[in-house]
Amino acid sequence: SADTLTVDIGGGGQFTSLGAAIDAASSGDVIEVAPGTYIEDVDLQGKDLEIVGTGGSAQTFLLGAGVGEPAVRMTNGEGPGTLLQGFDISGANTAIDDTLIGGCLHVVGAEPTLRDLVIHDCVAHVGAGMWLHESEVILEDVELFDNVASPVGDGGEGYGGGIYASGSELSLDGVDAHD
Repeated sequence: SADTLTVDIGGGGQFTSLGAAIDAASSGDVIEVAPGTYIEDVDLQGKDLEIVGTGGSAQTFLLGAGVGEPAVRMTNGEGPGTLLQGFDISGANTAIDDTLIGGCLHVVGAEPTLRDLVIHDCVAHVGAGMWLHESEVILEDVELFDNVASPVGDGGEGYGGGIYASGSELSLDGVDAHD
């Protein structure tokens, strides 16, 4: 049966970081994340998890921890039971060389539902807000703004400031991409 794990940066949960909760979780588990600011990059590690910011995107913030990694990575076959809900995600910068893609969200070969997300101020050469490749993704109530697809090399171009999808099926409901 599924377990519910709790994350609270202030110490009121089982874990103080989302990454530690994901490490401890098994597919099918629910991770409830208390309002606050979490500075880290997370990888769902192929686990079908429901990750819910309990304060919604107005109170639960995930800031990319550094240069070179997306804030959220789903690249190991995460299935249709995967849910990421209720986060403001920002600050990831993968544009450190000519090959990196997927600033805030990097989704490859996965089937997540992405709901109640605000995605902004991320940088990548391709898919600054999110890069979706060979995935089936449901997007509900997602806002994207101020993401930058930076040029590749001298005179190159960046692609997909908000969303770049290739070989993917998308279901969109309430998606707002703007400057």
